Amino acid sequence: MKAKMWYGVLAALLTRLIPSAQAQAPYFNNRYPGPPQHVGYLSTTVATDSGFTVSGQVFDQQAARMGLQLRWLAPNGQTQRVRYYQHPTRDWYAANRKGLFKLASGYVLAGTVLSVGLSAPMLWRFDALGDTLWTKTYVDSVPAIAYGACRTRDGGYMLVGVVTVQRRTRGLSCLWRLDSAGNLVWRKYYGSRAENVTRYVTPTPDGGFVASGLARTPVGGLSSSSYVYKVDSAGTLLWQRFYGTAGVSNGAGALVVTRDGNYILPAALGRPPINGEFRGQHVIYKISPTGQLLWQRVVGRERGIPNPHQTLELADGSLIVAGDQTDGDTATVETPVTAFIYKLCADGDTVWLRAYRKLTGLSSDNYQMGLIATPDGGFLGTGYLFPSRPDTGSYDGWAFRIDSLGYLQAGGAPPARVCPRPTGTAAPGPVGPPLVGVRPNPAPHGRFTLSGAGGAAATVHDALGRPVWRGRLPAEAETALDLSTAPPGLYLLRLAWPDGRATTFKLVIQ
Repeated sequence: MKAKMWYGVLAALLTRLIPSAQAQAPYFNNRYPGPPQHVGYLSTTVATDSGFTVSGQVFDQQAARMGLQLRWLAPNGQTQRVRYYQHPTRDWYAANRKGLFKLASGYVLAGTVLSVGLSAPMLWRFDALGDTLWTKTYVDSVPAIAYGACRTRDGGYMLVGVVTVQRRTRGLSCLWRLDSAGNLVWRKYYGSRAENVTRYVTPTPDGGFVASGLARTPVGGLSSSSYVYKVDSAGTLLWQRFYGTAGVSNGAGALVVTRDGNYILPAALGRPPINGEFRGQHVIYKISPTGQLLWQRVVGRERGIPNPHQTLELADGSLIVAGDQTDGDTATVETPVTAFIYKLCADGDTVWLRAYRKLTGLSSDNYQMGLIATPDGGFLGTGYLFPSRPDTGSYDGWAFRIDSLGYLQAGGAPPARVCPRPTGTAAPGPVGPPLVGVRPNPAPHGRFTLSGAGGAAATVHDALGRPVWRGRLPAEAETALDLSTAPPGLYLLRLAWPDGRATTFKLVIQ
């Protein structure tokens, strides 16, 4: 008996001292084909308690219809389950520039419906198992496409895209503001050039929104500028700016609001073509809340025109940018698309830049679309693959998980560049209130829904300062706060995040 007890204690100690394979971060680089008659891709990802949920596109070759997919992935990348959605007479397209949102019970997905005589934004509401609860369509007098979306402070949604006017010779950027039930609050158009295509929208601490994309000049061709504009909460245009090299192709990715209150904008910086080959580099613009250019940094070597997509700011103020780029772009040479992710210090200096491929064929394309941070400090990228010989198959979804240094397998060499600690503080602090919404407030039964509060430590006190409830909220876009056992009255909710952000709300229980 004593020997068995000793062996049990020794085994427990070894388990704690020697990390197992299961305890290590499960990095992967996976291809996700659909059913035999389907092809498709993956775009937007959200983290869940059991792994990740990814939205994407799927094309049913037998029915010749475009539809949607939701795919649930385990932390190691294995598919737990997948759901496909298809309409018998219409094509459904998922917003591929961030359009999936995790709620307290289920998901909301933004996208577009397309059929003869109809092109309009849509919103799908699913429960936790992926069953459709409702859909909303926002039909306008002109064709419209929704490319991306974000949450609003009041728990609603903002869609961003483009509408076509003047017999398809001009496109205007468009914003659709929706409430939490998917009802249209307002719709407004922006832009003045020949074509204005905005694919990303970001909420700002002052309650407004910033949209980013590209604007083509009236002369046509491939000449375009990186296009950014800001609106207030009612959609009133505050300013618009154009960035890039004149006369060539430029375009912007997803803007992020940084801790110092300014904006970081990843973009493509085009170069004049040489022998018909269009070239470009990744560029980072830092701009003020009024759109003034503070600085710009060029990243990586000159290649084909890059496509930056997602931007993340980390707790130390450093930046992660993801996108893809070709090796060139000519009419006679087939060039591959390669995914890129790079890390920058807060001042824009490059820490590391890495390329990612699943298909190794010289002409096979590896497109990167979405990027999120993972709990272990790494990142999960999603996109799609298009094979060319010797690679086989057709369009397939793609997801890859990397560590904090950008490696597909742990143990890679750390970068030589180390970002300096922000001056005067142990860690960078936020500027402006966090984007948190509380509804309903007052709450008749003490049941509140919080948006944008995921991951915060929450404390509720009554009017006399006595604690009523405390705990950490799950890392979801929308969480429930149940105070139904508390008596009617006034309460104070304090939210605090590990990175130092904090805010306080008044709650009223009727």
